[in-house]
Amino acid sequence: MIKTAISIATFLISLVASSQNFGKEAQGEFNGKICDIGRGLCTITPPNTNNKSTTMKNYTTYKQSENTMIIELDTNNLSVEDQKKFFGKEYSKITSNEELTFVQDADYVFSVDMLLYLGFDLSYKNLKKGTYPLAIIKDKVLITLTLSKD
Repeated sequence: MIKTAISIATFLISLVASSQNFGKEAQGEFNGKICDIGRGLCTITPPNTNNKSTTMKNYTTYKQSENTMIIELDTNNLSVEDQKKFFGKEYSKITSNEELTFVQDADYVFSVDMLLYLGFDLSYKNLKKGTYPLAIIKDKVLITLTLSKD
């Protein structure tokens, strides 16, 4: 009986944990034409919302924890201009020993729609100005963003 209960509990925990790892598509703009904040995220919305901008690109987002998300970008889909925005130089000129960070030049407030779409508590809505971890793994750029309540 105890073994059965432990097996069921283990199955349920793994099911819940794995369900949170599925990526969700989002549309975003990183210091593009629709905002002028310098470097960083300036707009992110769920897909298929009525955006006036045609410059917004599709990205994959993952909820990592209660207040942490990962934005995944494919390096093969980044223009030279985009590469310079993210890395400060072209992707091909990055060396393996460089420490990369994502720079957010201004505070950003996530919309209620985006927070609901990603499954975040509505109180975690602020992305503060600062630097955030950025990693490149198998031609994927992974930006880890930590949201705050204030």
